[in-house]
Amino acid sequence: MKKIFVCSPYHPIAESEAEKKAELEENIYRAKMACRLISACGLMPLAPHLYFTTILDDDQKAERERGIQMGLEWLNEATEVWVFGNQVTKGMTLEIKRAQELSKPVRNMPEPTKLLGMLIKTIAEKYGLRDCKNGAQPDAAESEDNNHHKSIYGGQTL
Repeated sequence: MKKIFVCSPYHPIAESEAEKKAELEENIYRAKMACRLISACGLMPLAPHLYFTTILDDDQKAERERGIQMGLEWLNEATEVWVFGNQVTKGMTLEIKRAQELSKPVRNMPEPTKLLGMLIKTIAEKYGLRDCKNGAQPDAAESEDNNHHKSIYGGQTL
């Protein structure tokens, strides 16, 4: 099974505590959605920033650095690196550089929610589903705007 290294922002850079909290939640959501999409394609997602932050304290410099180093080691196991999002952080830069050193393909991907919209549009066009044209989800699907952390998989949280 192909292993895809998920490269996306984790550590918030906002200034206020409220903005940091919101940014962290968005970053975690993005990474989880990327992992769900990758796994739905029959590929294995590797997201060290989701895993190591559950056992290490990302706010402690030494533990953050250790987590980044372990993530870079994990990258050795990956077939490819997929970069999600418009922002490239210091940690992501290290991951991209390491992937290039290892001659691993690095693919720039759209935001996972945009990728999902593109997929829905393609399916709609292929099967002539007019309710899904232009990337809109069918009425039965939950709106991302109204239910930010819900997935299309039965309303389960990510």
